[in-house]
Amino acid sequence: MTITRPAEKGSEESLSARMAINIVSAVFALFLLYLISFYDYLLFHTFAEVFSIVIAFSIFLFAWNSRKYLDNFCFIFLGIAYFHVAVLDLLHTLAYEGMPFFPAYSHYATEVWIAARYMESISFFIAFSFLSTSRRINPVFIFVLYSMISALIIGAIFFWEIFPVLFIHGKGLTLFKVVSEYIICFIIMVSIFILYRRKSAFDNKVFNYLLSSLVLTIFSELAFTFYINVYGFSNLVGHIFKIISFKLMYQAIIATGLTRPYDLLFRELKQSELALKEANQTKDRFFSIISHDLRAPFTSLMGFSETLIDSYDSFDEKTKKNFARAIYDSAEQIYNLLDNLLQWSLAQTNSIVFKPGKVDFSTVVDENISLMEKSAELKEITLVSAIDGDRVLFADINMLNTILRNLFSNAIKFTGKGGNITLSSTAKKDFLEITIADTGVGMSDEYMKKIFRIDEKHLTRGTEKETGTGIGLVLCKDFIEKHGGKIWVESKPGEGSRFSFTLPLC
Repeated sequence: MTITRPAEKGSEESLSARMAINIVSAVFALFLLYLISFYDYLLFHTFAEVFSIVIAFSIFLFAWNSRKYLDNFCFIFLGIAYFHVAVLDLLHTLAYEGMPFFPAYSHYATEVWIAARYMESISFFIAFSFLSTSRRINPVFIFVLYSMISALIIGAIFFWEIFPVLFIHGKGLTLFKVVSEYIICFIIMVSIFILYRRKSAFDNKVFNYLLSSLVLTIFSELAFTFYINVYGFSNLVGHIFKIISFKLMYQAIIATGLTRPYDLLFRELKQSELALKEANQTKDRFFSIISHDLRAPFTSLMGFSETLIDSYDSFDEKTKKNFARAIYDSAEQIYNLLDNLLQWSLAQTNSIVFKPGKVDFSTVVDENISLMEKSAELKEITLVSAIDGDRVLFADINMLNTILRNLFSNAIKFTGKGGNITLSSTAKKDFLEITIADTGVGMSDEYMKKIFRIDEKHLTRGTEKETGTGIGLVLCKDFIEKHGGKIWVESKPGEGSRFSFTLPLC
């Protein structure tokens, strides 16, 4: 049973209440605007555009004044873009049919509108593309560049009057206007694709707000492809979608930045802090392996050697052989540990060159079983190969050998005398699923959560008191993921374990 503390319950209820109030307020405001449109559509249009303009200016002010602290440069870029979009939207509002500012020429409003939408959609595309680079262009340069582009647009529309005609009274939209709206929708769709590919750069709530805003912007633009009257219903629907879209953009940038600054302003700093913490944990675990787990087999090695040297003549041949076996086991353990540590270290520094090629899987399996047979015989364990035909993998042969060696070693370590270890495989589309199953001691759910993590200590002794560090499984996971595969484990205490992984087929 889950017990909710009063403070937490009160906080959740308060949050739900605020959300309910915000939703009711938004619905009421939209309904009020809808009623105003019947009374005076020009007044509705003015309210709708002023709302968007105020939000656009607010986004600019927030981004500009936070530019020294914002880790995500795309928000600075969007803020500058929204300032100039707001300027064009303001001119669109002043030039709208029925307004007294430009009575002599009625095409200005539509022309400024489409220019603003082109600027907005292209800005989305550029801003989200910035997520793939660490370059930061001077914000002042971007502002000046946008100002020059805006000046050229305004000159082309209001002074030189060379902008294409977009709306003809009595006939409706021109082909250029309709095609432009579809082009704008396409640019926004590409921007959504880029945004989705790089969603990890954003907090989940910020990403959802941005995505919703872009989708509604597309709906808004589609609505503006149907009207034949600037006071028509599709024009009304388009403005409603625009209002909601700008409100969501406000939530993504300003509301989040003010209420949860670490999710927006300092997101990268927060992520860097978490990465540093994880790196420190990994470093501590690494040195723990070197200082403790490497010392133990050396202690055994030196102890057995010293005893054998001091009392060699007093031991019979059987005892000497047992000592030699113990020395060999300790040396082998040290070698395997050092080899895994070295390979893992090289993998972390990208010093291991990944060279995949065609690999005959059955041959590799036979070679690895031959290598492990002696260790298996000492515990009377039977190794069985039940692979699915002759399969050719596209894999790095050295990494594949390391993966199989570690998984076989683990299986032998945790399987008692007289047990069985079976390697099987099944082709699944473009990958081969490989499983190494044992009849050993198994493991708990809690233990399974730790075995592929270097920063978690999970030392468990084998059935013959064999020791290990678990770094071999971490190495297996790294190597398998380099191939585009994945690894997982199924196990229950006392019922053995099944380690499965996938590698690409040729």
